[in-house]
Amino acid sequence: MLNGNSYMGSIDNLYQSISVLDRSKYLRSSYVMDMLLKTPLAHHFKISNQMLPIDEVSAVGYACDSKKNYGEVVSGSLVSSNGGSYSTNLRSCIHLEYLEPQSSIGEAYNNYGGRGFTKKPSLYMVTDDLVVTPGSSTSAITVLTKLRIPLSDVMECSINIGQNECLSILKASLISSSALTNGLSQFLTKFT
Repeated sequence: MLNGNSYMGSIDNLYQSISVLDRSKYLRSSYVMDMLLKTPLAHHFKISNQMLPIDEVSAVGYACDSKKNYGEVVSGSLVSSNGGSYSTNLRSCIHLEYLEPQSSIGEAYNNYGGRGFTKKPSLYMVTDDLVVTPGSSTSAITVLTKLRIPLSDVMECSINIGQNECLSILKASLISSSALTNGLSQFLTKFT
């Protein structure tokens, strides 16, 4: 990620160590090197406003082939376009479609929908230890009461989360259980 410039020391060191390996001596192929250095997201998980430059793997096509004997299915197989066996008669294969692929950018992939990750615009609350729950003003007050924080100690502030903030939260989440506090503290100094 970020070609070894994430500013997370050990992660950058790991990236640099892998990138200088002799591919022909230590790895099976250049493809393996690319998988290690440019690990993609699973298909349907990339979003339109992706903060970090991470690619997405291509979709895998699936088809179903079955053999019938006197109208009764006696054997069947599922074949895929990414290395699965297509040794069966392709004319007897039926292309399978995803019923509801996800899309965070709102477009429909087919007749079944796939318009985003949530059913409607939603508000979520993220706690310091990165627990995500449905949010509302009531749930926020409940959390503050549970933590014994008086409302007079609460200050609302807005922050835009970009690539730097995202990397800072990621770094803090790897070393702390207070990812938001530690990850965003340098960006919130003007509010304190």
